[in-house]
Amino acid sequence: MTRISAIILALLVFSGAACGEDARPKRTSREAGTVTIGTTAVVAQMAGAATAGGRVAIELHLNPPTPIPEAVLVWIGDASGRGSVTVKAKDEAGHQGGYEADVAVPSPLPAGSRIWITIEPAAGGALSGSLPIPGPDAKVHEHDHDHESK
Repeated sequence: MTRISAIILALLVFSGAACGEDARPKRTSREAGTVTIGTTAVVAQMAGAATAGGRVAIELHLNPPTPIPEAVLVWIGDASGRGSVTVKAKDEAGHQGGYEADVAVPSPLPAGSRIWITIEPAAGGALSGSLPIPGPDAKVHEHDHDHESK
């Protein structure tokens, strides 16, 4: 084996590429918690800090994942949604019950703001629940997979 081939092989092994490991950076999020909305348990995680005027990625996992709702809506702010932008979460391809939303953080951020989630069943009606915005001490979750919306 030539010296260059040996160097390339060593670099591949130490980088993880020879083991099939992905060299892409992992996305980190903080756990917001679990809220029960109707008969559905919703686990929420937030990537980024809820800074007034900024944006955060919110991931939701609905359990049970069926029946599939007509819409899952998300906003940050107070219960009324005044001054907030409500976003329809997108269904994550390959993650049954998984949804994600890119949510605008209002400016100014109202005191007592929370992550609000509304589930609109296909049969009609709407049910809402909320979770606290995770702080810097919230449990961290690293994503080692891609999230592709349908």
